[in-house]
Formats: sequence, structure tokens, C-alpha cells
Amino acid sequence: MTLDQHPDFRDLIIITSSEMRMIPELVEKDYWVTRVLRALAGDSSLEKQIIFKGGTSLSKGWKLIDRFSEDVDLLTTGPGFSACPSKGARTALFRRIVECVERETALKQPSIEGLPQAERDFLYFKGKFNCSVRLPLPGREVSRDSGSDSRRQNWRAKPPK
Repeated sequence: MTLDQHPDFRDLIIITSSEMRMIPELVEKDYWVTRVLRALAGDSSLEKQIIFKGGTSLSKGWKLIDRFSEDVDLLTTGPGFSACPSKGARTALFRRIVECVERETALKQPSIEGLPQAERDFLYFKGKFNCSVRLPLPGREVSRDSGSDSRRQNWRAKPPK
């Protein structure tokens, strides 16, 4: 059982927020971002193909800044951090990232049917992961954006503001 499946999850978020003097919504956002990171870090099929970057990495990975997480920024590469893979390989890697998050968390990617082609391209893609948020956050999903950067793919999981 994961913490979000525990019947006291909401109460634990509220207790934590009170202790930390933060609003509960920020604590819960941070929880979901941490769950995504844990899922990705624990998947050996993604090993040495994604680089955790951005402000959350400075906070969670390196403890260089003190803040709650808004999103997860990942840079996807080829195997062993090699050059950017082909479009087909990037598409397959992106699918494995989505499958990992869906398998290991309560987050799900909705269908991309109806999205413009530009938004379905895996070099730049917008989508949402739906989750059953227990507290009244402004939205009930974790958004992620990916784009091309220096011939590598960026990926972001981000709760809406």
C-alpha cells in the first residue's frame, strides 16, 4: 500500500502542512511529484536514458534549495546518456515513461485523440495525468510537457496552478 491509498492520507497531508506551516495543497503536490520521481528512478528500463534536471532536482536531488515541487523536468537521451535516439526510439522511451508512471502511481494519461498533430508529436507534446486528488487543488491532474532541446527530449510532469 502506498501512502495515497491509506485511509488517513488526507489527514496526514493536513498534519504535515500544519507542522510545516504550508497549505495542504502544496504538500499534496509535492507528494505526487515525489511519487513520479520514485517511479521513474525505480524503473531499470529507463536507467541512463533520463536526466533529472531543473529546480526540483536542485531541491530533491541535491538539497541546494529549499522549496516544494511544482513539476518534474527530465531530459531524455539515448541509452547510456548517448546522443539523442531516433524519433521512433524517443517515442518508445516516452511510452515507457508514461507506462511507468501509470503502473507505479494513481496517475493516468488520458487519450490524446482530438489533439492537434503538433501537440501529439513526441518532440513537443502536452498531456495530462488524471489523479484522484483528495484535497481541493485548482485542477485534478498533473500536466506534463515535452519538447526538443539540443536534440534531446524534455519531459515535465506538473500539477496545474
